[in-house]
Amino acid sequence: MNALDLNLKTKEKIVEEANKAFEYNMEIFNELDQAGSMLAKETLEDELPMHNGKGDVRKCPYYADKQVKGALEGGSCPFQTALAVLSKPGLQFILATSVALVAGLLAWYYM
Repeated sequence: MNALDLNLKTKEKIVEEANKAFEYNMEIFNELDQAGSMLAKETLEDELPMHNGKGDVRKCPYYADKQVKGALEGGSCPFQTALAVLSKPGLQFILATSVALVAGLLAWYYM
């Protein structure tokens, strides 16, 4: 900011604006922290939130089917299983690498 050719009043306004933005960011992160702590309370037995932490287990068609038909033991909602698998960083890396490789091969093929 010292290199800018501005008068003192303009520089003070810029600093004031930056301070306001910093305060707003702190408020947003506090709100996100509070929302995250509420989601942590709504986890299932295996510590994974149901459908992104939203919804009722009884409204999930897979759980409803399990309750009505008496599905196999240990069966769970496929969405929850997919979330559990995709939350692992190693698998995310492999998936991203695979997508990049396929995109590169397709680009090379069509060039």
